[in-house]
Amino acid sequence: MVLKVLTFNVHKFRHPLRRTYLLEKLKKNLKSHELHVVCLQELIGIHPKKYSNDYNNDPLEHLADEIWQHYAYGKNAVYPKGHHGNAILSYFPINDFYNFNISNHSYEQRGILRAEILIDNIHPLNVFTLHLDLTEWGRAKQIKRLIQLVNPYIEKKQPLLVMGDFNDWRLKSHTKLLHANLQEAAAMTQQKLFATFPSVKPVFPLDRIYFSGLNCIKAEVLKTAKWRKMSDHLPIYAEFEYDPPVT
Repeated sequence: MVLKVLTFNVHKFRHPLRRTYLLEKLKKNLKSHELHVVCLQELIGIHPKKYSNDYNNDPLEHLADEIWQHYAYGKNAVYPKGHHGNAILSYFPINDFYNFNISNHSYEQRGILRAEILIDNIHPLNVFTLHLDLTEWGRAKQIKRLIQLVNPYIEKKQPLLVMGDFNDWRLKSHTKLLHANLQEAAAMTQQKLFATFPSVKPVFPLDRIYFSGLNCIKAEVLKTAKWRKMSDHLPIYAEFEYDPPVT
């Protein structure tokens, strides 16, 4: 089968230049791509005042409704009346999930969310999503932890996806992940990383899709006007050939 995936830092559902709330437009845009797995960063779980009131205080449930009946949320940043974090939406059942706390200090609360997705209700696909620190020393510690988490799946040649906002301006994290036997979708198919930030005129390749145990057949950065107006980042879309093991 062809597995369609996307990663996107959604900027708390806000327009990159204004505070317009864009949850409904995001849902419409995502639905148009018939995605199997969606990884989102800076997603609001609960937000004070207007952001959640129209959606019964659960924007993720509203976003996942109709298509992605299975989803996982990892709460990272917590404030007096709300929180935000990372999320994984799946067309297929999620067998289990866990949010690993990788925060280095109180003012950058970060996590790695892992979900085991069961393709056709039986074949496991492990998906990780994350949003790393702005500081290089912080990212170095977090990448070390990420490699520890994914190594068992790589060694067993189990299918694996790692998607998110790596904040990796100088590509040091990228080099470490390649050395850990991960491949990156854009680098594999286009021989370069996609520039995704800032969305209005992207220069920096901060958002990535790494993989192992799969065959990437397509990758693209979505940069039409409807996506540029959704966030300060651009999303990355990829397709993989997934051949379930013979049982």
